[in-house]
Amino acid sequence: MWKAFDEVTEGVKGPTGGKLNMIDFGQQWSKQMGFPLVTIKSFNSSAVKISQERYMLNPRASTLQKYRSPSYGSEVGYFTTKDKIVLRSCIADQPLYLDVDQTVPIAINVDRRGYFRQNYDSAGWQKIIAQFENNHE
Repeated sequence: MWKAFDEVTEGVKGPTGGKLNMIDFGQQWSKQMGFPLVTIKSFNSSAVKISQERYMLNPRASTLQKYRSPSYGSEVGYFTTKDKIVLRSCIADQPLYLDVDQTVPIAINVDRRGYFRQNYDSAGWQKIIAQFENNHE
């Protein structure tokens, strides 16, 4: 089935901006439950930590042991008001550390090509809100 999807999605861009590989993409979604939540937190004055875990509407809900460790591989596109979009791989249980200017907001998945939810720490949300209030473009 995924091979057939791969044939009809010729020319469709995937999360990395290249051709969408439906075989890899589909198996990742059909062989495990849920979908990823990518979280961005300030790590220190010059870096952020990007981590990935299974998204759950109720984070306190119990999960059967066999479903606790999904392995998502997401390409995270990020930009700041000073940088253009850069793609980096983010894998579950392997945080990604990015050196960025902490005085400006960082945003991920702005072109909506990544198949994940995203969240920021409170400082990150405040920077994004301030950016929208000052200059939404």
